Amino acid sequence: MRPYSLLVDSTTLAVLTASYHAPAVVFVSECTMDSAYVSAANVPNADKTLFLIKADPEEYPRWTWNYKERAFVETSAETLTDDLRALSRLAVAKTKTVSYMIYRINYRRHKVRTGLDFQETIYLAKQTQAQRLKDSGYDERLIVESPYVVQYADSIGIPLEQAVSEILLQAKLDHEFLAKTEQIRMQYFTEVKRAKTPQELESILTAFKRAA
Repeated sequence: MRPYSLLVDSTTLAVLTASYHAPAVVFVSECTMDSAYVSAANVPNADKTLFLIKADPEEYPRWTWNYKERAFVETSAETLTDDLRALSRLAVAKTKTVSYMIYRINYRRHKVRTGLDFQETIYLAKQTQAQRLKDSGYDERLIVESPYVVQYADSIGIPLEQAVSEILLQAKLDHEFLAKTEQIRMQYFTEVKRAKTPQELESILTAFKRAA
């Protein structure tokens, strides 16, 4: 059973949005005033709560979250205002938009992923060791403290200085690539935060798709 997350209005506890993608709901909670994040809403009462994630998003504010029972009750008629519905539509649109953005940026960043556990830690240590050796003028006392660089040089049979240059060049290229994706993330996440209507979000997403 996949847990899904909620965003609720903190005053009425009416549901604003719901998604299996928790990071997207967390993001929207951070840019929605007077809201509260609920994790794993369908745990442990899946039989009473699973219906909501399958419902039309227009139905979300019709349901109010009961923290004690971890279940939903129908939102009262006086609570279910046009303003609440509008807030829910905006939250739903932001959730869908940022969820797509997270997926797309992660997909682009696969270029610098290896799929190996702790490989990023090794690459960072290798870069640090290489930079330290270069800055020291290849002090022999630091060579024994730079096993990753020595391994790299020995594995392909090149001088230590060449190994340092290759390691630092690759790190530079990776960081330049990541910087581009980070610039896109910062720009469009900020625009999503500031958006006031679902229509604005449609335009933002169109521009993001061109940029990313």
